[in-house]
Amino acid sequence: MSAFVPGMDRGEVLGLDFGRVITAESTDGAPTIFSDEYQGTLPRPDAIPTIQDLAANRYSDRIHIVSKCKPRVQRRTLELLELWDFYEKTGINPDNVHFCRESAEKAAIAEELGVTQFVDDRFKVLRRMSESIGRILFIPPEEIKETKQLELPPGIIAVEGWPGVRAVLLAG
Repeated sequence: MSAFVPGMDRGEVLGLDFGRVITAESTDGAPTIFSDEYQGTLPRPDAIPTIQDLAANRYSDRIHIVSKCKPRVQRRTLELLELWDFYEKTGINPDNVHFCRESAEKAAIAEELGVTQFVDDRFKVLRRMSESIGRILFIPPEEIKETKQLELPPGIIAVEGWPGVRAVLLAG
């Protein structure tokens, strides 16, 4: 069973999903990574400041984005990260962005990278990861009401948006 204590080990490595975690799906017609106007897609309001704090106060350059998508969305993701000045703002190395074609591949990538905590919005992704990884289920703010009764197995914790990620990973 995984027990991760914030700030305990400075060799920790954080894995982050991109879609629906760093950026949101639009419910109001705003641009998304899938729309023709994808360049207008914005990160979640608290995402970049929280990632900045995670890098500065716990993980340094040991934060990786691991995203499942096809080549077209991979190109768009990389373009958005540049448009947002993501690398400069967060200190994340552009080489720390990884893509896979199937969500099941995220577990192997996390293992290879030595990830100690992983944040994803999909339970099925976290369920496939090693129990030695602190698995954090990101509940998008727009879905919090729908998931209040969510029952998770031991070793996976649910957080409400980026304030929840901040509370869990920077506590103490």
